[in-house]
Amino acid sequence: DRALAKALVASCDLLPLGGSFFVPRRAVRDLALKVGDWLVAGVSMAFVFSVVLVAVDVAFSFVARTVPQVSALLILLPVRAFLAVLLLVLFLDPLLRVLRAAGLSMAGATLELARAVSGGR
Repeated sequence: DRALAKALVASCDLLPLGGSFFVPRRAVRDLALKVGDWLVAGVSMAFVFSVVLVAVDVAFSFVARTVPQVSALLILLPVRAFLAVLLLVLFLDPLLRVLRAAGLSMAGATLELARAVSGGR
């Protein structure tokens, strides 16, 4: 009975989770790829957001020095953050849609590179 179960697991490419629970390896790999994509996208978005926020801060400090009437409004951090998010939505979202439509994925490309380096394993 146990040998039959092991043979079935080996033939179906199942991953044992303990007891009588098994999960297809392909589903686990696909989930790991999706989580990797989400993590890479989240880190990338955080980096881009911080760069945009710094750029907005620099622009606001320049405007505040040249136009004193605007400085009171621009000192508020929520206003700066809102404008940075607005810039991200306006400029970065279309770029991400184009990349997604082209089928480009950072985690997928990284996995393919790792497979090529490791000899397809």
